[in-house]
Parts: sequence; C-alpha cells; structure tokens
Amino acid sequence: MKSAVDRLQEKSGKYFRVVRSDVHTKFGTALKMGVESKIVPTFILYSGDKDEVMRFHSVPDLERIKSLLAELNKS
Repeated sequence: MKSAVDRLQEKSGKYFRVVRSDVHTKFGTALKMGVESKIVPTFILYSGDKDEVMRFHSVPDLERIKSLLAELNKS
C-alpha cells in the first residue's frame, strides 16, 4: 500500500497535496476520529472551501482525482 501512496504523491505535483497520518499515533487516531473514518486507508478530497468532495478507501486513481478537481473548478 505504501508504494501506491508514494506513487500517487509523486504524481500529484501541482494538482493537489497528499497529507499522510499514521493512525497508530495519538495525532493519527484523533484525526481518524475527527473525519469519522473507520477504514484504513482513507483518502479524502476536499474543495478549496474545505468541504469534503469525495472519500476513497483505496488509493485513488490520479486521473479520477484530476477529473473531480476539474469539475470543482467549473463550479
């Protein structure tokens, strides 16, 4: 799983930022509870207004994320 996340982070470049949190730490546990996630991994795509746009429970496809971001930018 880590290598898939590494690839996504490397390819994300100018499109978005990948933020990782270790759910086995105090902060990671608090964050997981804060976003109400019971599944690991969880990827959450937020809009510029900090609204949740989409939630993934596997490493999302870069093209899918870019498509979602393009739709957001049209609004």
